[in-house]
Amino acid sequence: MCKDCGSIFVDRFNTLDLCSKMTNRLRCKIQQLSLTKPFKHIAREYKLSVTTIEKIALAYIREKDSQHIMYSPEVLGIDEAHLNGSIRCVLTDINEHLLFEMLPKRDKQTVINYLDSLPDSNNIKIVTMDMYRPYREAVYECLPDAAIVIDKFHVVKLINDVLSDYKKTLCKQLPAAEKKEINSVQKALNTNRKD
Repeated sequence: MCKDCGSIFVDRFNTLDLCSKMTNRLRCKIQQLSLTKPFKHIAREYKLSVTTIEKIALAYIREKDSQHIMYSPEVLGIDEAHLNGSIRCVLTDINEHLLFEMLPKRDKQTVINYLDSLPDSNNIKIVTMDMYRPYREAVYECLPDAAIVIDKFHVVKLINDVLSDYKKTLCKQLPAAEKKEINSVQKALNTNRKD
């Protein structure tokens, strides 16, 4: 209360967040921790409620989402990740080694909707992916000029599966002595090139 005029006022401090009765430094710390730690752990550590941590984290996420700039990388990677029992489409900028989007689903229409929303999608020259058909179809439809490169992991896995199946069929037809020879050939195929 002002001694001269009797009016009530609140003094402002740059270090305090008036809306939440905590320092700005603590709010920033909680924002950073909320990206990597469970809310319950943060609440326990700082003697706050889980609801307070959730509010701070959600406000921070909304702020970061509003600053998100969409762009089209020259080399786009499309893959998936299993999170909380569902499979999500993951998009990466291969040149920058940067994950830049995670879609809620991995179906063709979800991927098409996202690719259509990208600004300057003609900047995308190469798309790397596994052999999942909806990804390929979405890229053919939205990025017809982009070259599709299949992830080598999946190609090598397919080759190994075919070789194993062929080995099994051969082994069924051959006598025991020749089966040992096939196993040694398989062993040679499985070794590193330098060995």
